[in-house]
Amino acid sequence: MLVASVFSHIALGALLSLFFTLYYVNGDGKWKLFLEIVIGAGGNVGAIFLLDNWIKPNDIVIRMYSIGSCILSFLVVTFVLLVIFSYIMKDKDDKDIIRLRDIMLGQTAWINKYYEKRSKEIDNKLNIPALERKAEELSKREESIIQKESYIKEEREKLAELTNKKLRINLPENADIVLNKEYIDSMPAYISDIIRCINNLDACTDMILKKSKGDLEITSIKSYFVLLATYISSDLFGGNTPNVRVHFRLYDLEKNGYVKLVAVVGKKIVNKDLTFIPYSDDSMIKKSYECRRALIRSINSDHDYKSNNYSMWEDYLTYTFYDIKYGDIPFLSFGISIKNAVRYRKILHFLNYFRIEDFLQHNIEQVDEHINLSEIFYGGSRND
Repeated sequence: MLVASVFSHIALGALLSLFFTLYYVNGDGKWKLFLEIVIGAGGNVGAIFLLDNWIKPNDIVIRMYSIGSCILSFLVVTFVLLVIFSYIMKDKDDKDIIRLRDIMLGQTAWINKYYEKRSKEIDNKLNIPALERKAEELSKREESIIQKESYIKEEREKLAELTNKKLRINLPENADIVLNKEYIDSMPAYISDIIRCINNLDACTDMILKKSKGDLEITSIKSYFVLLATYISSDLFGGNTPNVRVHFRLYDLEKNGYVKLVAVVGKKIVNKDLTFIPYSDDSMIKKSYECRRALIRSINSDHDYKSNNYSMWEDYLTYTFYDIKYGDIPFLSFGISIKNAVRYRKILHFLNYFRIEDFLQHNIEQVDEHINLSEIFYGGSRND
């Protein structure tokens, strides 16, 4: 009887301890203490009373052993279960997050720490801090780009407004060049140089016109064109720079394109041949003939014939004498090539704007009427 009563009370204490421990570990809140007392004390008393009525021990000693064994088993099993649950829940990688005494003493702060620890682990695996920093950097960069775009837009609007108010010159084909202070300050010198150059061109032409046709042959005509190129180089570009070349091209019947007639760099005659320009290809020579104006490559790059020395000359002006033809082909062209575009491009713009080609056209037409240039170069005039 004693053994059966004690065993049953031990089992009862162990069962009550299991329920108590499970609630103790998972429960939270200020009302936890009250329910723990009810389950721990009231539960044991009620369970012992029910079990005692069922077994009905007559001996008082048996009853005392039974009650004592139930209470003792409850305490022992509760302690053992708390230790087991604590080790199960404890993070083995971090001794500071969950401590055994916190769980066993009912401290609830460890739950919050556990949640924080797990949250940090997830953040580290996803690299949340790095993603947040990246998002912040992208946000700042986007804001910076928006501000720059807004600034550029405002500056463009200001520039467009200023450009519309500034003095501009129109160059072929349909290009507007804004005249800034540097351009305007250079205009008096450029105009003076152009006037001097025109007077010298007229003087050269008068020399040819005073000679009889019998005294003029291809050598004399080439010398005439050399003089024209030399005066243009000297009067407009100083005549001593290796960065400017003035030349005339002649149409070659056999090659069906344009070759060098004469060329001058500074005041020196160029003996080397110029790049061959095919008549059939799109080129500045052909485009100039169509629009009857001198053209600048940097403004009309779509029609530029890219030769082998394309990169040598940074910019150039080309003009085709449209009324001086052999049959239907204009056989004479004029060009100024420059290497230092920063220094000389403004001069090209002014020569183009003041139509220096018109003065050349006028002079060479007079010579053509006097001796018939097609007869000098080709032995006669071809009429298709």
